[in-house]
Amino acid sequence: LQTVGYKELFAYYDGDWDLETAIEEIKKNTRRYAKRQMTWFRRDTQNVFFNPDKTPEIIAFVEKNTKN
Repeated sequence: LQTVGYKELFAYYDGDWDLETAIEEIKKNTRRYAKRQMTWFRRDTQNVFFNPDKTPEIIAFVEKNTKN
C-alpha cells in the first residue's frame, strides 16, 4: 500500500484531509515519483528516449537493433 494515491486517499477517508487536498497531494507525489523514475532511467546509458511523434525514427531504431 505504498503506491502513490493510497496513503493520500486513506488520509481523506480518515478525515485528516479534504478531497481537494488529497487530490493535490496525489498529483504532487505522482510528479515526484515520475522525476525519480526519469533520473533512474537516465543513469542507464543503454536506454534510448524518443519523441512519440517520431514514429519513423522509432521503427528504424527497432529494426536496426532487433536480433532475429
